[in-house]
Amino acid sequence: MSNNRESFLDSIRVTQDEELIRLKELKRKYDDEEITEENISEEDAEKLIELYEIEIKNIKNETNNAKERMKKELAELKRQNMNKK
Repeated sequence: MSNNRESFLDSIRVTQDEELIRLKELKRKYDDEEITEENISEEDAEKLIELYEIEIKNIKNETNNAKERMKKELAELKRQNMNKK
């Protein structure tokens, strides 16, 4: 039974991956103006909005992480500079 469960879970993952690939392709076409809002179903539009929101959240997180790294590096440089004096 364990194999059946694993097989089922793998099929769900594949289906989710295929859906994500389909949405990313749809997003690319929309971004490249190959399609317009009229070409996208309401359901797909909602999924694309979720995808954009996830991407925006990830970009914000990456930006905040970079800011924190820069603050730490600047503080370290200031500390090193103070020690040289």
